[in-house]
Amino acid sequence: MASGTRRVMLFVDGENFTIEGTKLAEKAGVSLVEGDCFKLGVYLWLPNRPPTNFPGLLDGTLQPHAERAYYYTSTTGSSEDMTAVRDDLWKLGFEPKVFHKPDKTTKSKGVDITLSTDMLSHASHGNYEENRRAARRFHPR
Repeated sequence: MASGTRRVMLFVDGENFTIEGTKLAEKAGVSLVEGDCFKLGVYLWLPNRPPTNFPGLLDGTLQPHAERAYYYTSTTGSSEDMTAVRDDLWKLGFEPKVFHKPDKTTKSKGVDITLSTDMLSHASHGNYEENRRAARRFHPR
């Protein structure tokens, strides 16, 4: 590993990211159109920006790519609908974790629980390094 770089993984809470991204776009007067990078209430990502290629992510000391990128979300519908969402997220460069939810108004507990479990599991196995300086910026004491 080169000096000044860190091993990093990306864990995206897709439900919250999509909700907040949609609000931000609306506030900025941007109309989001469903397609490769957006499905209302399910996923949102940046066009032409692979999730594993974020040079300078957070404070500029990370390696030029994440070792893995996970996207956690949920959707209503059939198993075919869930498979289609997984396929879409794979095409964006994520390892998808897609859960079923009974209706569009509820949030899936599986998203938060699985994301937390995966982060802790990868941390305990030393699969990525903690960036304490960046973590303090997002969660000041």
